[in-house]
Amino acid sequence: GTVGYAMVSGTTLTLVNYEYTGDAAYESANENFLIYSTGSLTIKVVGSCSITTTLAKSYGVYADGSLSISSDDSGSLTLNDFDSCGILSGSSLTLTDVTINVNSDKIFEGLNIAGKYISTNSTYNAKVGGAGMVYKTSSTISAGSTINISNPDNGLVTVGIESSYGSLTVDGGTVNAHGSVSAIRTRNVIVNSGEVVLSSHHDTKSNWAIEKGQYEYKENVKLIVSKETSGSLAEYEDPSKYTEYKYMRFTTATDLYTVTFDGNGLTGQMKNLYTTGSFILPDSKYTLGTYDEFLGWKIGEELHQPGEIINLDGDLTAKA
Repeated sequence: GTVGYAMVSGTTLTLVNYEYTGDAAYESANENFLIYSTGSLTIKVVGSCSITTTLAKSYGVYADGSLSISSDDSGSLTLNDFDSCGILSGSSLTLTDVTINVNSDKIFEGLNIAGKYISTNSTYNAKVGGAGMVYKTSSTISAGSTINISNPDNGLVTVGIESSYGSLTVDGGTVNAHGSVSAIRTRNVIVNSGEVVLSSHHDTKSNWAIEKGQYEYKENVKLIVSKETSGSLAEYEDPSKYTEYKYMRFTTATDLYTVTFDGNGLTGQMKNLYTTGSFILPDSKYTLGTYDEFLGWKIGEELHQPGEIINLDGDLTAKA
């Protein structure tokens, strides 16, 4: 009925349908740890487990070395109301067949990993009042794994995913990250396949879907970008300055409609747009001849002007 576990390196801790609410903790350097290890730690989760505390300077799980959390039966571990960090690892964090939930309006960091984040068929859900996930070295989200970072019930998550030195590679996994300042603050985002939805919104501060980093995506991955926080009414062209955009979606989904532009004999080119059902007609980027005048976009038999909202239920071509 109590926690405050202190363990030596190499320990395996098994939690079986474990639920705890209280203030029992292991204290070190005036900080409180509900689960503390001097080195590497393995946690096996059976069923639904949760730990809740209202202690100040509190951490849910701390391992000075590598930390591994797994389940044989799709179990879950939920950490509630910590004010410093949900999970802190001095090396890598490995999740296998498990769901991790970190919930706190006041938490500073959901995950803080000195090494890389390794996930296999696992889900990490964070609703925290600071950074959803901080890691140091490059991490990969593989098929079957998901990251969901959103605002807590009372407050804002500041940065969804942050890595000062590493990059984030998505190989078939799913990432849904929101941040009031930025969804991702890292050196590089590489999307080979899967689904990545990034959004950022703040009334007073500058904000971006991707801050500081660059992004790369394979030819089979479609990119949707917008200056808004939704992809339904947007400028969908590949941005020349990614920092202007609050919403980005990298996807291999097949439920998107393709908007193709036809220059009608004019020189130049325009990239396809991808949308889930509506879009804003852009200005023409084709080069006009000496005696040419751009009158608008012809869609079917109707003429439309740049700036109009077009609703569609299938692919279409807009002809200059």
